[in-house]
Amino acid sequence: MSIIFNGHYRMKHRTWITEALRLHFEEHLPQVVVGRRLGVPKSTACGMFVRFRKAGFSWPLPAGMSERELDARLYGSTSTVPVVLCSGSVIQDTSKSC
Repeated sequence: MSIIFNGHYRMKHRTWITEALRLHFEEHLPQVVVGRRLGVPKSTACGMFVRFRKAGFSWPLPAGMSERELDARLYGSTSTVPVVLCSGSVIQDTSKSC
């Protein structure tokens, strides 16, 4: 099983996105406070809200949308961040050239 590394901590997937959206839109908490409450770096939390707006989503989310589907729509189905395998080796995406 691979684990996504976002530069701050390792996570299997972004399970906090739906809760972050709920806290922001239903409890009217600022994005930075949402990140702090969920233990997510403010740059990560604020970046997710930017992606949410750019993707054209609104709250509440469409009925039946899963966390994994939302994650894929916001961050793409393939991650551009390094993937850390259980063995400790790091795989970088080398298919894209600059």
